[in-house]
Amino acid sequence: MTKASRPAEAAPGAHHDANAGTEQGGDTGERRVAPRLPAALVPAIAGVRLESVEGAVEGRLVNISTSGVLVECGTRVRVGGEVTIRFAGTFSPAAAPARAVRTAVSQIGQDGTLRYQVGLAFLSAIALPDPGTSEGPGKVSRPATPAARVGGAPRNRW
Repeated sequence: MTKASRPAEAAPGAHHDANAGTEQGGDTGERRVAPRLPAALVPAIAGVRLESVEGAVEGRLVNISTSGVLVECGTRVRVGGEVTIRFAGTFSPAAAPARAVRTAVSQIGQDGTLRYQVGLAFLSAIALPDPGTSEGPGKVSRPATPAARVGGAPRNRW
């Protein structure tokens, strides 16, 4: 086996599955348990604020599901740390307790300031309306798709 085709080294004690990441099975690293709705489909959430014993920080919603949110903010949140997420706007619930499950730098500004994406898992699942309707607690709306506006399925032009 050449160096280029050699699988990545696994952590000591880790199990390597030859089918990992394939359609036949295996762990692809995906741990989501609920479908995500992009922030644009949840206009009832005007903003988010993360509050913890260390303080509070304003953030921007990236996406949301019944099991958690992805928020972008200017402060690193410690993985495992518990926060209360406060939703600005008409979204219900107005607040939800959560635990940080991942934090990653999402952007480095020209002045060197860092922006982080923080994955937060709700401690208890929340209700989200069907994304195809504008009914329910979060008042999710789905914009018309281009295919619906032009009266047919998109066509591949290439």
